[in-house]
Amino acid sequence: NSYCSGDIITLDAGNSGATYLWQNGSTTQTIFATLSGMYFVGVTTGGCTGRDTVNLAFDPSPILFPVTDTTICEGTSVFLDITNIIPGFSFQWSDGYPDPYRIIEDEGTYVATVTSGNCSRTSSFTVRKLDIPEVYLGEDTVLCIGGQWVLNAYSPSSTYLWQDGTTEPTYTTNYAATFGVQVTNQCGIDVDSIELEFVECNCFVVFPSAFTPNHDLKNDEFNFKYDCLAYKSTLKIYNR
Repeated sequence: NSYCSGDIITLDAGNSGATYLWQNGSTTQTIFATLSGMYFVGVTTGGCTGRDTVNLAFDPSPILFPVTDTTICEGTSVFLDITNIIPGFSFQWSDGYPDPYRIIEDEGTYVATVTSGNCSRTSSFTVRKLDIPEVYLGEDTVLCIGGQWVLNAYSPSSTYLWQDGTTEPTYTTNYAATFGVQVTNQCGIDVDSIELEFVECNCFVVFPSAFTPNHDLKNDEFNFKYDCLAYKSTLKIYNR
C-alpha cells in the first residue's frame, strides 16, 4: 500500500482478547505506521497463532513554504512562494495563475496545491488590505448640562491615544473641554479634536406682572429674570 509522508496509518490486528506480537516488539492490538517498510504481527488465541504481513510505502510529500495570512497597506504588495520547485512536483493556484510564486496586490484568499506523484498538499493564504486610519470626531458641539457625549474614533486594526492617555476606541464625557485622539495602525496615523461645551438647558424664566415707569427708581423697567445663559431673547407687547 502506498501513502504520503506525514500520514499516520493505523494497523489493527483485530481478534479482541488475543495476544499480539508485532515486528517492533509491540504487544497491542493496534500500532501506528509512519515509515515505509514491512509490518507483520502474530496473533495468538486459544493456543493457535496466526500471522499477517503488510508492506507500506510512504511517498515523499510536496513541501509548501510556510506562508501565514497577512495584511498589506493600500499601494503595497506581498510576495508568496508555494513550493521549493523540486523536479517532478507540480503546482496549481486556484485562480489559474501560472507560476508558483507571485506578487499579491489585491486582498482575497489564495489557494495553492502542490502535487508529487499521488501526494498533494493544499494550503490557503488570506491577504487583507488596510487603509490609513481616518478619524472624525465631529464638529464642535454645545450640549445640555447633565447629559453625556460619546466620541467614537474606531478604525480597523488600530490603536488609540486620547488627550488624557485613554486607549479605548470610544470616549464618554459629560464635561466641557477640548478632546483629541491619535489613531494608529500599521499603515499610518491620523488625528482629530473636538471642543464640547455644556450649558443649562432647563431655563426657568420669570416675568413681572406690572411695572411703574414713573422714574422713582422702583420698578421703572419691565424685564424678565432667568437662571441660565440666554443667547437670544425677544419681548413683544400686543395690548395694554
